[in-house]
Amino acid sequence: LAQQQFEQALQLAQNGIQTYPIDANFYFFAAFCLGNLSQFAQAQAYQEKAVALEPKNQVYHFNAAVYASQSGHPDGELRAMLHYQNALRINPDYVDVLWNYGEHLRLAGHIQMAIDCFERLLALGKPFPKIYNRLAAAYECLGQTDKTDEMYDILLQDPTDTIANWGYATTNLARENMVLGWQYYNKRFECSWLNNAYHYAFDLPFWDGVLQPNMTLLIHGEQGLGDEMMFASTFNELIAEAKAVNASIIIGCKAPLARLFQVSFPDAQVFIHSYDNPMNIEGLNINAHLPMGHLIERYRKSLTDFYAHQTPYLHADATRTAYYNERIIQKGRESVDGKRRLRVGLMWGTVSTETVSRFVLSANRRSIALPLFAPLADFIDDVEFISLQNHERGAEAALLPQLQMIDFSLDQADFYDTAALIQNLDVVISVDTSVAHLAGGLGAECWEPLMVRPDWRHGLTRETSYWYNNTRYFRQTIVDDWSDVIAQLHATLAQRVKQHPHPSPQ
Repeated sequence: LAQQQFEQALQLAQNGIQTYPIDANFYFFAAFCLGNLSQFAQAQAYQEKAVALEPKNQVYHFNAAVYASQSGHPDGELRAMLHYQNALRINPDYVDVLWNYGEHLRLAGHIQMAIDCFERLLALGKPFPKIYNRLAAAYECLGQTDKTDEMYDILLQDPTDTIANWGYATTNLARENMVLGWQYYNKRFECSWLNNAYHYAFDLPFWDGVLQPNMTLLIHGEQGLGDEMMFASTFNELIAEAKAVNASIIIGCKAPLARLFQVSFPDAQVFIHSYDNPMNIEGLNINAHLPMGHLIERYRKSLTDFYAHQTPYLHADATRTAYYNERIIQKGRESVDGKRRLRVGLMWGTVSTETVSRFVLSANRRSIALPLFAPLADFIDDVEFISLQNHERGAEAALLPQLQMIDFSLDQADFYDTAALIQNLDVVISVDTSVAHLAGGLGAECWEPLMVRPDWRHGLTRETSYWYNNTRYFRQTIVDDWSDVIAQLHATLAQRVKQHPHPSPQ
């Protein structure tokens, strides 16, 4: 009935537009009806016309922002921010705008401006239900730890606040307070909508942490491809424990990891599994299951534990590695002049198949537009650049012809292939995406550009990873400005070329 009413009202509004095309109210009501019919892109189009007719109407700007956010357009979030900004120029105390705009600013990395919005709400006596969560995250981003802790003192009084639990977990892990961090991290599934941590509820007992003789334990994926590779750093320890009591381990992982994991963990069975397409466990005689992220608390209680296990645990297939060595020679300049140059793999951007829609903005901010790497062409005589992108973005290698990049993007079926390619490289330069975890797990020399405020797993200021023994960080100093990072990479590559002007084949 409600849908029919909105459809009828929409028809009336459209009739009004035909009769009175300069009356903003009809566009506003048409947009309102379309919004309630979940046709947000069309709602935004009508609302934009209302704004054009009455640019000083704060409500029109607010609605235009909401529709833009929900429109699905690539620039929807940016359009929303422009409208929120306009609404606040008209009314600096517009409560709903302060809340929405503050959250957009926070997610876009404009932290102090976000804090200003949230603190203004508190001054107006309008403490939105999750405002202290937002302030805690924002204060932590700016290193205002006292204010962050003050917020969590308030928030953690409610143990059912799942957002606070998750925020407190990542805050402590970023500060490298491991024990407390993992304790709260293991509550991550309580707010899966926020952190994209989902685990399939198998009809099996949850593992109690004790490996019994002859039992079979299933460990399974729960987050992104990079997360699953990162969690895999504990698999060998678990498998060794299992072998000691004649127990068996089954690994359930995403399809792009299955062949790689089978090569890397030959004493375990590997099956393809994801939350929305779970593996079939019938006939496997499994006694218990565990999301693989829970293994970190078991084996990594301190930084000392990390440092004690910084050995390569992912392995490339030897035959496939040899194949890519020949292909690099054939496709590169070595087949022309016989010169074995420093081989540098380059991964400049995340890909859509790895990115949940609500995290697209963050993923894009981790990426670096390929033309920004142009200064590295200074070393073209001594460096062979190899793209590590897959088919989704591989063609972008043509955007920077100065690097004469070798492209294998159409050859990359999964991470089994990418591992074999990386095994032939001297250096991997990868933004914060799954390829960086792959390189780290292989023990490859990896240079990882990071945003000013990267994910918790990279710490706050450290220059090297505690997960991977050969991964070095290159951190932004200005939000969304990669120029300083590119300059650092240039200087480091210059030094690397001097050290190994003509490396011998691996």
